[in-house]
Amino acid sequence: MGVVTETGERLRIDVAEAREYEYICFKEVCLAGGKAYVGYGERVLIVDLVTGQEATFQMNKYFCDFADAEYLGTSTDDFAVLASSSSEVFAFGLDGELLWQSTNLGIDGVVIHDASSTQIEGSGEWDPPGGWEDFVLSTSTGELISGGMPAWWK
Repeated sequence: MGVVTETGERLRIDVAEAREYEYICFKEVCLAGGKAYVGYGERVLIVDLVTGQEATFQMNKYFCDFADAEYLGTSTDDFAVLASSSSEVFAFGLDGELLWQSTNLGIDGVVIHDASSTQIEGSGEWDPPGGWEDFVLSTSTGELISGGMPAWWK
C-alpha cells in the first residue's frame, strides 16, 4: 500500500493478512500527527512516518472506518484519529497511543457522524441490514452517554 505524506514523500507499507480467514471488508489509510494509520482486516496498524516505528491494535471482527479530528472539526487535544470496527471505537492521540476504546456499539458496523469537544455521535448496526441505533460517547473517555445497545438486544 502506498502512502503520500504531507510533504509529498512516498512511503510503501506492506500489509499481510494475519490469518487465513480474516475479515477484509474495508481498508483505508489516514494521516495525522506524522503517523500513517492503516485500517485493514481486523486491525489498525500505525506507522511513524519519520522513524518507521509501528504499532498494531487488534479489533473485534473487522475494521470499518477512520474519522480524524481535523475532518470532524474538533481539537486534536481530545484525539487525533477515531477508528471504528464492527462493534467498537478506538481513539488515538497525536502520538499514536491508544487513548480509550469503547465496545458494544453494534454487531455489524460502527460509523462516526460528528464530534465536538464534549461528545462523539455515531451509529451502530444491531439488526442487519439497516437496523442502525444512534449513540453518543464522551470525547475524553469514550464512555457511553446515550443510545447504543437497543433494549431488545439485552
